[in-house]
Amino acid sequence: GVARHGLHALCACVQAQEDAAWGTPQMTRVIACLLTHAADPRPKIRKVAQTMLVTLISGSGSKAAKSHLEGRTVHFCGQAFKNCTPADIVTSQHLLGLARELAPSLTPKSCAHLVQHVAELLGVDSRAMFPQVSAALAAIVREGDTSHLPAKAMASIVDPGGWKKSP
Repeated sequence: GVARHGLHALCACVQAQEDAAWGTPQMTRVIACLLTHAADPRPKIRKVAQTMLVTLISGSGSKAAKSHLEGRTVHFCGQAFKNCTPADIVTSQHLLGLARELAPSLTPKSCAHLVQHVAELLGVDSRAMFPQVSAALAAIVREGDTSHLPAKAMASIVDPGGWKKSP
């Protein structure tokens, strides 16, 4: 209970920040805390952190806050997806749900980056992940402007094995 309530309090503090605060090292640590908890192995903690991130990015906050949070979240997911191995897919599975939830609120540029990152998971040899990866890709492509998507990402959606062939 303490961690969940702490995340709620943290979110309230983040929502109250002025634009100038978003570039500070303190906010970087706060965002890192939220992102770390978004991949937490404890389901209740993970759900609260992911809900807070979706609320902050899709909410009516400042453009600077949304931009900063969106960029950090897409980067965090991208790093987790890049580091995914068949032996350790749990973190990526946890973050695929976040990617699906964020899709409607992301800018076209962020959608393009996220699709690229998610498409990399198609190369992980795990049947358990394929439905989640496909659902995340479908949600991101459905919500985003596909004209900004790189050819490599589109090829991965159309031909899941095709991206491995290109350098």
